[in-house]
Amino acid sequence: MANGMKKLLNIAAKLEVGKNRKNTFGKYAFRNAEDILTGLKPLMVEYGVFISIDDDVELIGDRYYIKSTVSAYDAETGDLIKECHAFARESLAKKGMDDGQLTGATSSYARKYALAGLFNLSPMKDLDETHTSEEKPSIDAETHHSLDETHAREEKPTMEMETHHSIEEMINLAYQKGIDGRAFAKVLYGKNLKDLSQDDIDNAVNRFYEKGGALEYYLGHCDNVAKESSRAESEARNG
Repeated sequence: MANGMKKLLNIAAKLEVGKNRKNTFGKYAFRNAEDILTGLKPLMVEYGVFISIDDDVELIGDRYYIKSTVSAYDAETGDLIKECHAFARESLAKKGMDDGQLTGATSSYARKYALAGLFNLSPMKDLDETHTSEEKPSIDAETHHSLDETHAREEKPTMEMETHHSIEEMINLAYQKGIDGRAFAKVLYGKNLKDLSQDDIDNAVNRFYEKGGALEYYLGHCDNVAKESSRAESEARNG
């Protein structure tokens, strides 16, 4: 396992994937899952690590999410080194995309976040879900495009718009710290995921790593619960 982690460390240190794609509406650069995999393949061969990606569908609240799992295996031993998960939710509808294309785009989005999480590529600056524009159908009917690529085609408005974060981004941040998104929302706001407002989501993502922010608040709450539980058990024993 130690040797496998060293291989993974070397790959993460050498992997460089530029954000060479452009979203002209949101005015930001991004990369997609295919870009990351292209950069990974020669390093997989060099260090003897195989990367596998699997998708599952999970019901969270009243919505279905694509859960992508990226697993790294030591090619010499076959042992699992590490895995990382990420979630993305399908939109209820998207002009110019049929159901198959919508699922494929959502899968690509979740896979990008899972790959970024495993190799510390930091997807935070991609701002994948900033657009609120009227959508223009421009999709090749036989191609699954990523959500980033689809958004890049939507260039109709030219006014500056406020940036918002998506609930998937919040869930993925929490999940990469081993925190269930549902528990995270409940502790922070006393709400179910489906009841979070846009302000709730933006605040949680923007202040996730701040001192006294969302992550610190959640971990502090869990620590207090654990201490209270331990105290109650001790009192019951000494009863």
